[in-house]
Amino acid sequence: MVTDLARDKLGRVVWHDLFTPDLERARIFYHRIAGWNYVSEHAEDFTWGGGERDYVLALLSGEAGAGLIEGSVDPPSGWVPYVEVQCVDRAAELAASLGAKILKPPVEVEGVGRNCLLEDPCGAVFGVSLSRHAFPRPTMQFGPEVYLTGARGFPGEFYRRLLSWRFEPDQADQRRGRVVCTADVVVAEVGAAPPGVHGDTADWIPSLRGQARRALSARVSSLAGAVYDPSMEVAFASAAAMIGDPGGAISVVFEDLT
Repeated sequence: MVTDLARDKLGRVVWHDLFTPDLERARIFYHRIAGWNYVSEHAEDFTWGGGERDYVLALLSGEAGAGLIEGSVDPPSGWVPYVEVQCVDRAAELAASLGAKILKPPVEVEGVGRNCLLEDPCGAVFGVSLSRHAFPRPTMQFGPEVYLTGARGFPGEFYRRLLSWRFEPDQADQRRGRVVCTADVVVAEVGAAPPGVHGDTADWIPSLRGQARRALSARVSSLAGAVYDPSMEVAFASAAAMIGDPGGAISVVFEDLT
């Protein structure tokens, strides 16, 4: 039987991991920018690299929607979103047959679920996940994802066949549009990266609920971050800005439409 919670998650982004070279600076940055607080969970056999390590959960009003990890997994760094699927192993096999790379094969994380890390045909890193916990998908911390296109645009057919997503408008050469899943829910926007953000490789970046106002630029700069686009246009928000944290991870900070 498919529960309402599972149905609400399927095909949607349900988690984010941040791989950062400096965990303490990242904690301070997102606390100041997005209002997050943190709880550390100790793992005796850490999924990312093994051994005993702490995994830092990012919380907002009791909602857990992200984890912060010091270091990186070769090759991922920065933000990685995870999409809920019915079977991680089947999704990994299908993704590989459609031209994706399997960066980390399916693995069971005790108390969390089953995950797999992938790189899509255009180079963007993301994960697929089957949750085995009761947390709802994070809606207070995050809005729709943003897909920054590289030289090859957005691989719409790949995501249609893998996750049943569709791209609007449905044109092969389109560099800007919306990604939608079941019930016409917008899971992402697609757009080109501003100059100086990265090269030809595509990238998934999260959108963080915050206050994308004039004071944001000064706050980001004071925390050793960077502002790439202070007046970014996205359909899901009245105001947004593209920023980089002290470790170079890119995200979008936005205000809700009112």
